[in-house]
Amino acid sequence: SDWIPNLDGYFPIEVDNEWLGDKQSKAILVAVQPDNVDDDEFDLIKSHHVTVHFQRRATVAKNSKVDKELQDRTGTNDDVYYIIMSVPTVVVLAVLGMYLFLYLNRKHRDFSHIRKPKRSRFGNQGKYNQVIAET
Repeated sequence: SDWIPNLDGYFPIEVDNEWLGDKQSKAILVAVQPDNVDDDEFDLIKSHHVTVHFQRRATVAKNSKVDKELQDRTGTNDDVYYIIMSVPTVVVLAVLGMYLFLYLNRKHRDFSHIRKPKRSRFGNQGKYNQVIAET
């Protein structure tokens, strides 16, 4: 066959239904034949080749009456997207509001009433004393 100019690094191929016949997909062996090798001498199996899988396009059809009725309806049902986008927006606004509130009140914080716990008069500082059993 003739040379194909490959400027972009790939060559798109559209699969015809007659290539696949009755099958949904088919494996194809692709090899490049050098210029100095005749057609009779070229062995496809022994040469370097690539296996490519061709597959028939899936057809998506709405056959039921309910699907056709939903498709013909004039509404776009965008309210779902508005809800999906509004919930994260409200959360971000609440976080920004809380940050602004804490930033404005940063000099009015008083933690002086929070103290370290006092040491016990028994000296155990809240730790359990293990009783050593005498035998």
